[in-house]
Amino acid sequence: MALKKLTKNKPSVKKEVSSKKRANTVEQPKTERNDALDKQIQNQLEENTNVVKKTSGVEETLKSGTPNDHFNKHKANIVGLSKGITKNMDNYESLRVDCWVSVQVKEGEDPEKILDILSDAIDKRLELEVEKVIG
Repeated sequence: MALKKLTKNKPSVKKEVSSKKRANTVEQPKTERNDALDKQIQNQLEENTNVVKKTSGVEETLKSGTPNDHFNKHKANIVGLSKGITKNMDNYESLRVDCWVSVQVKEGEDPEKILDILSDAIDKRLELEVEKVIG
């Protein structure tokens, strides 16, 4: 088994995989539920995003979001996802961004599709927050 060499270009590979994944999924038509779900997700992501810059071992919180409420994991019909990224900024600096979101799955909805929607939304939020700081 050959080992892949890790490079700095790994995030771009992830984006290619994500776009391939999206190409294989059928876009859902815009409905009232989809609009409400999008708004709910964006509101939660705004509230639940943490951004921390670390310089020479000293952490500076640039944005403090609501901590993840793990109690929701045990409720019925709740789908949630948490992701984070650490970005090296050189000169012994790094940026850590964490986001989480959870939504209730309505009867007849596919939890896997909702999870894909959450994953895409979090990926966009992570990129947005990194761009705000790094530029």
